[in-house]
Formats: sequence, structure tokens, C-alpha cells
Amino acid sequence: MSPYAKNFIQTHSLPLSVKENKFFSLKVFKKPFVLNVVLLSFILLLIIFQFILVNRMVVYSFKRNELEEEKRMLEQEKRNLELEIIKIKSTEGTKDSFKNFNLVQVEEIEYLKPISGTMAEK
Repeated sequence: MSPYAKNFIQTHSLPLSVKENKFFSLKVFKKPFVLNVVLLSFILLLIIFQFILVNRMVVYSFKRNELEEEKRMLEQEKRNLELEIIKIKSTEGTKDSFKNFNLVQVEEIEYLKPISGTMAEK
């Protein structure tokens, strides 16, 4: 192996043991109790974070369902109001058309009397 390759491997290779790693060479992380406490606190933070996320999702879901229900109710109310408007317009249109015919109120009702012999008898 060339001296250049040996130098490259020595400068760029990963440490083979934990003792050579600067992060784990701290005496604090060599004690199992401290490492357990750090890991446990990290796991608890993750659990709390997950709980908060799930709680937010549930709240947003309820809000979304309420808004969808309100939307359905408003759409139904809109349809009912449109039908009422159509009924009112049709009634007003009929009244206006009767006014154009110049109709008068009937005072006495007279019925036509059939001429005998023109109707079929039993």
C-alpha cells in the first residue's frame, strides 16, 4: 500500500472503538445510570410530543366535522329559501296575469239549463 493511501485511511477512517470517539469519551456517558436517565427522558419527550400531535389531530377533526355539518345545514336552508322564492314569484306572477284580464267578482251564479232531448238518458 502506498504511503498516500495509508495517510488517507488514517485521517479519514472512523474510530474503531468507543474510546477513540470524542463524544463517548466523556465520563458522564460511561456511567450506565446517567445514560439510562438520558435515554428515558428522551423517550418521555417523544411520547409527550406524540400525545400532543394526536390530541391536535383529534381537535381539528372535531372542528372539521362541525363545520361540515354546519355547511350541510346552510345548504339545506339555502335550498328551502330558493323554493320559497320560487313559490312567491309564481304566486305574484299569477296574480299579475289575472289583473291583466280585467276580471270582476261574480255576484250571482247562473247555471245553464240543458235542452231536453240533447242529453243522453239512462
